Amino acid sequence: MTKTTETHPVTMTELLEFCAAIETSTAAFFAKHYDKLSPPKFYPDPKGRKYVRIVCEQTYGSGRHVHCFVERDTGLIWKAAGWKAPARNFSRGSIRGDRSYALRY
Repeated sequence: MTKTTETHPVTMTELLEFCAAIETSTAAFFAKHYDKLSPPKFYPDPKGRKYVRIVCEQTYGSGRHVHCFVERDTGLIWKAAGWKAPARNFSRGSIRGDRSYALRY
């Protein structure tokens, strides 16, 4: 995955498009493997100063978890280390890059 050199802040539109792409990919996976279940919903939780939490909320059962974090300044995607912070060893891509995150399934 290529890192982006853009440094302007991530917009809410970019975050919503990112969540929509993840939902589309996940819906295709659920249609193929779990056709009796409805796919989870993804939404940004923009409360953090440096990172925006992307939350996955299950429509079956109850529960939610962090799907990933997006860095506000660069749009880099970070794996979640827990509910409050990302694992900062290396980024997993960018929401502004080649959109390879959408081809996950």
